[in-house]
Amino acid sequence: MTEVVTAENVTPTPNVLDAIAQVADWRKELEQSIAALDQEISRLKEEARRRASLAQETVPTLQRLTNQGWECHWLELYEKSKSEIERFSGPEVLAGFARLEEAAAQQADDKLRRFPQRLHDVCRDFPPDPESRHPKYTFEDGFFTLEIDSRRRMSKLTDHGGVIAAIPADVEPLAERIHQERKRVFDRPLDAEALFRQVREGYNTARADMDAAVRSDSVPILSVVKHIRKAVKGFRLDEFIIDLSRAAAKRDLIVGGERMEFQHTRDTKDALLLHGPNLRGFVGYIVFRKETK
Repeated sequence: MTEVVTAENVTPTPNVLDAIAQVADWRKELEQSIAALDQEISRLKEEARRRASLAQETVPTLQRLTNQGWECHWLELYEKSKSEIERFSGPEVLAGFARLEEAAAQQADDKLRRFPQRLHDVCRDFPPDPESRHPKYTFEDGFFTLEIDSRRRMSKLTDHGGVIAAIPADVEPLAERIHQERKRVFDRPLDAEALFRQVREGYNTARADMDAAVRSDSVPILSVVKHIRKAVKGFRLDEFIIDLSRAAAKRDLIVGGERMEFQHTRDTKDALLLHGPNLRGFVGYIVFRKETK
């Protein structure tokens, strides 16, 4: 009877075992080589992307900022891009950028020394408040504050709602940004009834969240704001403050037989400062009362 040869009844010879081991090693080495090649391809692609970004975005922007005379913006962008420029540029190009950096720094510092007059010149239609003094300027009766850091060549723009932006201290774009923010906050129609309902809903939710042992009709205004912020898409605190201030100034706080009242506090940390000549003081609490005839 002839024996059938199968994989189960054949004992591999040493030469066969060595060949199998060699194939396994070869496959492992091939896989490692492919992985290394993939990494190198990814690296080259990323390097090409960074080179393209430098050539197509960073350098043209630096050229535009030079033409505009916005040296503080130029220096900020150059500092952020410096490592990339040094990596992909030759000695002559780097020497040219070094000269540009030195010239931009001199121009920026010279303009910053003349900042007060230059700011008044470009802000004739919306000048700083009379009491403003360098390096701190206020606008719209103190609602906006602009602080200049000449050493860092930066500025910080804030309002009663918090920090708006940190901006390189070139006067022209700063003036434009202040104008834009002023228009955003103040040039908006007021719907007093919609505001009243918005605050009432936030008040109801905030009051319901209060511990029963301390719950009262007076609800912290920041708790109300917290719930309005969650419910209203695109909520901006500075816009809300101005809307509330306008409604209060017009005494437009009665809807559906209820009056919204403010209670002031000395605790400025947990309060809102309304804006207007007759609305001095920090509001800490809101309460709704039935209007009596």
